[in-house]
Amino acid sequence: MLKHVSLIRILFYLTIIILAVSCSKKFQFKKVQELENYRDVIERITKGKLGLKGTNLYFVDDLKNDNDFETTLATCYSYEVKFIGDNYIEFSKTAWQRLNNIQRLVLMSHELLHCDCNMDHKDDILEDGCPASVMHTFAPRLECIEKHLVRYFDEIKLGCKE
Repeated sequence: MLKHVSLIRILFYLTIIILAVSCSKKFQFKKVQELENYRDVIERITKGKLGLKGTNLYFVDDLKNDNDFETTLATCYSYEVKFIGDNYIEFSKTAWQRLNNIQRLVLMSHELLHCDCNMDHKDDILEDGCPASVMHTFAPRLECIEKHLVRYFDEIKLGCKE
């Protein structure tokens, strides 16, 4: 009887393990080369201080913010159970297509700083009304990026070091 119970327990645990492994495989991300190319640029800019932690990057049709009034550009999910412990960033495909290359680099850097470095928002504003940091809650307008490019890229180059 005792051997019978042990055998049932072993079979139960094996079934759980098999299910866990098979379920985790269906959540594997397919790399999006366009996003990976921007990550590669960020890795080079930061000399490996940002973008190396394997955060998964992918597009979704649209993201809504908490208020559901406007589209969110991208969102970092750190260690969500949904994807078996992987960090991942969802980028709105619609929003991405409206951005130029520099805006895309700033956006991806912002999200990687969230996911790779666990960095929070910094909502200080400069005298001209532009965000003082790439980690501002709202993405800087193109005029702000052009005006403060050196400032923003100096911040990005630090990677996870604040």
